[in-house]
Parts: sequence; structure tokens; C-alpha cells
Amino acid sequence: MKKNKLLPFIIIVLVLILLNMYLPSFISSLFSHHQSLKVSGYVETETIRVASQFQGIISKIYVQEGQYVHQNTLLLESLDTLDLETKISELNTRISLLNLNYQKIDDQLISLQYELNALNLQYAQTKDDFQRIKTLYKTKNTTEKKYLASLRQKKITAQKIKKFKKDLEILQKYEKENILKQITILQTQKYNLINKLAKRKIFAPSSGTITQKYIEKGELALYSKPLFEITNNQNQWIYVYVPEKNLGQIKLNQKVRIFNDTFPQKIIIGKIIYIAPEADFTPQNIQLQEDRVKTVFKVKIKVPKNNILKRGMPVDVVL
Repeated sequence: MKKNKLLPFIIIVLVLILLNMYLPSFISSLFSHHQSLKVSGYVETETIRVASQFQGIISKIYVQEGQYVHQNTLLLESLDTLDLETKISELNTRISLLNLNYQKIDDQLISLQYELNALNLQYAQTKDDFQRIKTLYKTKNTTEKKYLASLRQKKITAQKIKKFKKDLEILQKYEKENILKQITILQTQKYNLINKLAKRKIFAPSSGTITQKYIEKGELALYSKPLFEITNNQNQWIYVYVPEKNLGQIKLNQKVRIFNDTFPQKIIIGKIIYIAPEADFTPQNIQLQEDRVKTVFKVKIKVPKNNILKRGMPVDVVL
């Protein structure tokens, strides 16, 4: 009976001994495989500086700082925009008139061609009549007067055909080609003015918020001078630096957790989209010198759209 009473105690002691022997190593093994890595970085956002493509006085500005704009929204235009539009309109009028004249020449060519075809038929008939009268004249079966009249009619018809062919050639080779050359010159001028006008009107290259406005109405815009800064908060990322020894803990498309002190209760899930192929030294903005001499891998983390993070916010990333 005493042995039976001692048996539970013996089992408990054995279990405690086994736990003492194996539990620490088990826990250590568990954490060594699943221990998270915490790194820090700053939120970066797609930012575009819209530069001037011309030099001129700004006449109209259509947006203000803080305003959200869609891609291709008109931002501003220069003072000479109206003058360019007027010149383009005048060129359009001249080109239309030349096209109308070109069409008239085409109509004339068609009419002349019909007349020439009729003359060719008439000449063929006149030639046959002349050959018939010539034969009769040689055999003394017709008068010299009829023979000469037939010959004269044949020559007159041949001259008419020659004149019509000359007129056709002039219309086709000279007048028509001359109009085409004029149209080409005017279209080139129009194309250059349209390009010039396009540069006088500045449009948003992408959707986003106007975060900086560097010019005011009436000021002189210089070529390549920045006019606006557009920030697209829907395209954000974070660069972090992972120590070489921890590189095996990360992979492309891996989900990560993002934390920010401003919103401590909010966890944002990001995704690794880039891992540098080569190691580098820790960037110089790291404060401790001993950390700057460590080799690390640059990692880019994509931040999901419509989140609460803003450009420049410091964040912690748990990999």
C-alpha cells in the first residue's frame, strides 16, 4: 500500500526532472526559429516635381497647395497662350482654304479628263474621215477643198488635245503640287505652335496632392524651374536595413507588420518587394558608429493604399 501511495509522487518528480532537462532547450529552439526581427525606417512617398518647359509670364494658376488633382489636370498656363491659340486658328483657316482649292483643282482635272476623252474620240473620228477623204482625193473622187477642210479639222482637233494635255499637266504637276507644298509648310508651322502651346500649359503628370507651389501668377517661369510638387500618398514604401546575419529570415512577398508611435494601436501589414542583391554598410544616418560599420542588406517594403501613414514618419517594422 505504501508503494502505491508513493507512485504518484515518484511520477511527478520524474516529470519535473525531464522538464528541467529538456524544456529550456525546446523553448530556445522554438525562439531561434520564430524569433522576430525589428528594424526601423521612414515612410517614403512617390513625389513628382513638375518643372517648367518654357520661359514666360504666368497668367493663370488653377490649383493651390493641399488640393488633390487627377492626372492631366490643368495646373497653369502662360501669358502668350491666347496669342498661340489665335495663330493656330489662323493657320487652320489657311489650311482649310488650300484644301478647298486642292479639291477644286481635282474637280477641274476630272472635268478636263472627260473633255480630253471626248476629244480623243473626236480625233479618232476626224482621222478616219481624213483617211477616207484622202483616198477619195487621190482617185479624183472628191474636191481639193473637202480634202483641205478635213486636214484642217484633223489638225485643229490634234491641237486641242495637245492644249488639254498641257493644261492637265500644269494643274497636276504645278498648281496641285504647289498647294500640297503650301499645306505641308503650314501644317509644320501649326505642329510647332501646338507643341509650343502644349508646353505653355502645364498638366499634372499623375494624380496626387499639391504639396508645394513654387510660383505665383505674374511671376516669370524659367525653363526647367520647379513649379509644383505633387505627392501621391497612395504609393508609399519603406526602406529598412537588415543585418547580414538575419538575411535568412526574409524573402520576397513576405508579409511584415508596421508600427508607428503616432498610432500605436494600429498595425499595418506591408510586403517585401525588393531585397538588395549585395551587402552594404549601414547608412550614415544611423547614430551609433559601431552600427555604421556593420554590413546590411537594403530592403524595400510596399505599404498598402489608403493607410494613415504620411511621408517622413518614422516606423518600426517587424519581419
